[in-house]
Amino acid sequence: MKSKQYLMKCPERIRFGDPMYFERFSEEELSTLVVDYSPPAGFEARVVLSESEAEDLPGYMDRSLTIYMAPGHTIDTYVKGYKFDFQKQRDKQVGVDTARYLLEVDGIYKLLHTGGDGYWGNLIELSHDQNGKEVLDAVIITACIPEFMNFPDIERLVPYFLQDVRLLPGHDEKIDPQMNWNNME
Repeated sequence: MKSKQYLMKCPERIRFGDPMYFERFSEEELSTLVVDYSPPAGFEARVVLSESEAEDLPGYMDRSLTIYMAPGHTIDTYVKGYKFDFQKQRDKQVGVDTARYLLEVDGIYKLLHTGGDGYWGNLIELSHDQNGKEVLDAVIITACIPEFMNFPDIERLVPYFLQDVRLLPGHDEKIDPQMNWNNME
């Protein structure tokens, strides 16, 4: 597995999904189809690029770009694939019907042609209940990268999309961004 982790300025807004959906559907319909997210103040952000051979398809490489957003004192927990037992998890799949998706971070966007329809990413929200009120702990957005793009292509996307981004030294080896969700107490 190959991966690189970057520190970045926490984005103000991320949009991710089929561009046709953004053009044709109402706000209510969009809420179930795409990611249109503005993280709360005080969150920090990391991005992890990963590449690994697909277990069930030898020779095929799975590549992804995952943005983690959480308070600074807990973000490493989520980047390592952990969550806490008391947290609730909400998942949203991001699909496409036009064999392409829009990835936009703070107004800078790229249209990526996927080569096929289907699910091309997801959003995970982790929260907990505090005195009857739901508190957001983390947001994780993963975009699957089309097969025709290699790892250097993904690396070139990082400074294009993300502000104040810099490689985190010593974190370009075995990070598992695929949310195996080991629980911590």
